[in-house]
Amino acid sequence: MTGGLLPAGFQSPDFPPSLFDIEFCATNLRAMPDDLDLKWPRQGDIQFEYCQLTSFSSVFLRLEPKFLVLTGNPMTEVPADVYEIPGLQTLGLGQLNLNELPRNVMNPAASLIAIFLDGTNISYFWPWMDDSVTMETWGILIAPLTPYCSDLEAIKTGLTYAFSAPPSPDYARMLMDPSKANLPSINYVVAKDGFSRLDYS
Repeated sequence: MTGGLLPAGFQSPDFPPSLFDIEFCATNLRAMPDDLDLKWPRQGDIQFEYCQLTSFSSVFLRLEPKFLVLTGNPMTEVPADVYEIPGLQTLGLGQLNLNELPRNVMNPAASLIAIFLDGTNISYFWPWMDDSVTMETWGILIAPLTPYCSDLEAIKTGLTYAFSAPPSPDYARMLMDPSKANLPSINYVVAKDGFSRLDYS
């Protein structure tokens, strides 16, 4: 892409209103136009994987996608608002440079059924994640190749009995409870590789 910018055709006011699946992979795209929500249809599927986006564009919020995947971009944070997008079902944040999720997510989207955090540096979760993963509609948290899942594997095999993140009363009570009695609950909502849930049998 010239200058790391979106091609002119994708910024046209005449963008097809019925095109709901927009995917870019392995490009040099480094910035999103601020007015795409005035040109692209809302509530679509948006994927920008392995591009050069260093920050989360607010245009993603205004597009209100059902499926948003930003795998492999050099981002270090995403705003709390992304977890509250109305109608959002799948959120892909794998292989971002994330050390933690936003602390204050007030109203996690009830429609959210899957979050991909694979390959991030997430080692703990805030209480709002408990709220999300215990919803009746929840599907799965995909977190292979994270310190969190590495800790869970070590806990499962008896190599350790605690998470590597220092204990804190501010953390999620269910997701951060390493007790044997709680492991099946974590197993029900977390996957360590792809869509395979952790096995504590």
